[in-house]
Amino acid sequence: MQESIFSKNEYLFKLEKKAQELGLPNQSVLGLLSYAKTLQEKNLPVIFDIKHLSYLTGFKVDYILRAIKSPDKFYRTFFIRKKNGRSRQIKEPLPGLKSIQYWILNNIIKKVPTSRFNNAYSIGKSTVSNAKFHTKQQFVLNLDIEAFFDNITASMVSLFFSNLGYNSDVVSVLSSLCTLNGSIPQGSPSSPYLSSILTIDIDENLYKYCRERNLRYSRYADDITISGSFHAGVVIAGVRKLLNSLNFSINDSKTRVKSQHQRQLVTGLVVNKKIAVKRSDLKEFRQEMYYIMKFGIESHVIKQNVTKNNYIDHLLGKANFYLFVRKKDSDLFKYKTYLIDVLKGKK
Repeated sequence: MQESIFSKNEYLFKLEKKAQELGLPNQSVLGLLSYAKTLQEKNLPVIFDIKHLSYLTGFKVDYILRAIKSPDKFYRTFFIRKKNGRSRQIKEPLPGLKSIQYWILNNIIKKVPTSRFNNAYSIGKSTVSNAKFHTKQQFVLNLDIEAFFDNITASMVSLFFSNLGYNSDVVSVLSSLCTLNGSIPQGSPSSPYLSSILTIDIDENLYKYCRERNLRYSRYADDITISGSFHAGVVIAGVRKLLNSLNFSINDSKTRVKSQHQRQLVTGLVVNKKIAVKRSDLKEFRQEMYYIMKFGIESHVIKQNVTKNNYIDHLLGKANFYLFVRKKDSDLFKYKTYLIDVLKGKK
């Protein structure tokens, strides 16, 4: 029974009628109605069991069970090169599981507000809004949360679905579909939004800490930024203590403190006076696009040893990011147009 076809009251009426036709005891009928009403009041889809989820998502029960029992077989692993030369491992779900995760994301997870301090994965917020908040400050402190996604555990995800009102069987299924090897995988469409919801405690605690010291605080995924006038050692120790109390830790190798007389960076943007793109990043991107447009994307992909579509998406993301800051840069607009044409198969 598809809930969207009926109003909430009609759905409950039809549910009650169907339960009675099946000969369920009155107590069981009342329990089903109470369960459904709790979820409806939160604008969430009513899901009674795995068969019901199968119907709602359009995937067979057998497929869902296999994805739960042998999750490693439903992901592909690849690596993205980082600026420091190291690689980030990505676990991307295969199309079927990815489709189910998108359904869970759009119909359940996105119904829950994310952290107001996290500029990632929220409508109207971005790396630019995150950086802009820290312009013209005496000091800027950049901190990175160690193994961020790995520390958002399956038990945290289960508790999230349970608190929404889902029964234990449904909680187990939803949690298993959204996690891999005990945590949320980097590469799943549901992971970023889940991470923002499940780390609200980090933001509330750090915001309170900073507010008491007249400091500015924001976060973009695992990147914490604190700015203002402060003693760096004291603040870092305070943040470390708060994060440790929540079972997270600081990646010390990425800790940076810059004064107003140095180049201050927040989520890749210079923030000393006004937000600006790093010259070195822009130069590197222009050079990359020059070679691609001269010799072709295919030869460049082979040289970089990357997957074509993922790489193009990565470059297109860069072009959009730079254009957001440098709106009148004609070269950047040309690069963006070229990359879109490549994705469409026109180049």
